[in-house]
Amino acid sequence: MEHLFLDEHVIVTVYETSDYLNGEVITTAYAKDSDTGEVLTNGDGQINFVVTVDEGYEIDLVTVLSEDNYKNLKDPEETELENTYRITKITGDLTITITTSVIE
Repeated sequence: MEHLFLDEHVIVTVYETSDYLNGEVITTAYAKDSDTGEVLTNGDGQINFVVTVDEGYEIDLVTVLSEDNYKNLKDPEETELENTYRITKITGDLTITITTSVIE
């Protein structure tokens, strides 16, 4: 189970079919097998998420804890997809925190 902690100037979309709220909320997502829908914690699962910030803001920091429960956090440059992050090789619960700052 992954928890996303967001500040008030960010929206995260994990699955197109889910309705996520904007603001300081906790969002739960699961790494699932694309064929069976089974939740994966064996290291084969990954989560892709798109981060959209309010106009005039930029992403300040994306952190993932517990560091022992995943292998990589890939940023948009590494995923080669605009605003898209990927967490790979998930083996357990994670807490993802996204903070923003005003563009100066």
